[in-house]
Amino acid sequence: MSRAVQVIDRLKNGGATLGQPRRFAVGVALGAVGSFAARLGIVAVFLAAFSIPVSFHTVVAVTGANSVSNNLSFTPGSVGVTQALNVVVLESVTSASNATAYSVAQQLIVSAWDVVFAIVLMSWVFGWSGGKKLVRESYAAAEVKERELKERRRARRGK
Repeated sequence: MSRAVQVIDRLKNGGATLGQPRRFAVGVALGAVGSFAARLGIVAVFLAAFSIPVSFHTVVAVTGANSVSNNLSFTPGSVGVTQALNVVVLESVTSASNATAYSVAQQLIVSAWDVVFAIVLMSWVFGWSGGKKLVRESYAAAEVKERELKERRRARRGK
């Protein structure tokens, strides 16, 4: 089966939920809205922690800047890009050093929380030894895939 046919099949399967409004609202929209509300809340809490005025404008501006920085990332985790954009969007309400401190702290704490939460969740779902096995197998599979990609690149260059 070609890739195009596979993509079309996946789109049909995913789009089927749109034909069931209740299922879409509960299974997709509710989770998305909840996730977005939580993200806005996290931004508001961190802004307040750094004595940056919490308003609709600042929360939405920072959230938008974070979204843009994730799409324009040149570094892992958009480090640096996020801070620069946050400094720009917060320049009218706080100093550049305070905006940078806020941005770095938020990124570090949220990233650390994500790692801890992932470890706890993985341990809960798979057990500690099952989680370790899953991680080992994933790394091994990634290494195999990396070797295959390198071999393909070499073969293309050799042609």
